[in-house]
Amino acid sequence: MRCLPKVIVPAVVCLGLAHASPAAASEGAASGFMIQGLVGGAVTPASFGPWSTGALRIGAMLDTMAISANVSFFAYAEPKGDYYGVHLLTFGPDIEWFVWSSADGAARLYLMTGFNLGAGIFEDKAYYDPYEEPTVDETEADFIGGFGLGLGGHYFLHRNFALGVEIGSRTLFIDYSDAPSDEVVAISSLYAALSITFVAGD
Repeated sequence: MRCLPKVIVPAVVCLGLAHASPAAASEGAASGFMIQGLVGGAVTPASFGPWSTGALRIGAMLDTMAISANVSFFAYAEPKGDYYGVHLLTFGPDIEWFVWSSADGAARLYLMTGFNLGAGIFEDKAYYDPYEEPTVDETEADFIGGFGLGLGGHYFLHRNFALGVEIGSRTLFIDYSDAPSDEVVAISSLYAALSITFVAGD
């Protein structure tokens, strides 16, 4: 009977460690200064082909949302004898509203809303002879603005580091300089991107 405490005490300690280990392994997400990068592709219903797209978000990761300043780019090029390229650069605020999280806080789903302003550069070059200078060489820059809606998710491999995916739609309004003064063209795109997030905080 005297050896019973020697057996019970280690057993209780082991059970306590086993119960605590899942919480220690999954610490959830930290809150604080955030840097988030996204890289992916997009398509539009217009006559454009696939776009390359990316974004950098710098802001704050909070318990219920992430608020950030967003720099985004969209690029499209069509080199088929002739060349036509579109390059869009936008700036604006993005908010990620967390709508679901796992019990340990490591996984999250969010809805994204954002607004942006920026500029677009449009290049149009026509080559009658690929070894000569282009016979048509036009480049123009125009003002653009719009909004974005998205759905995404993070999984925090560490409290301060997460990988994720995001899908959504961005609509841009372009004021073409060579169009009539009252004409604004809207381009909507569907995008998918991979994300990587760093959070500096507790």
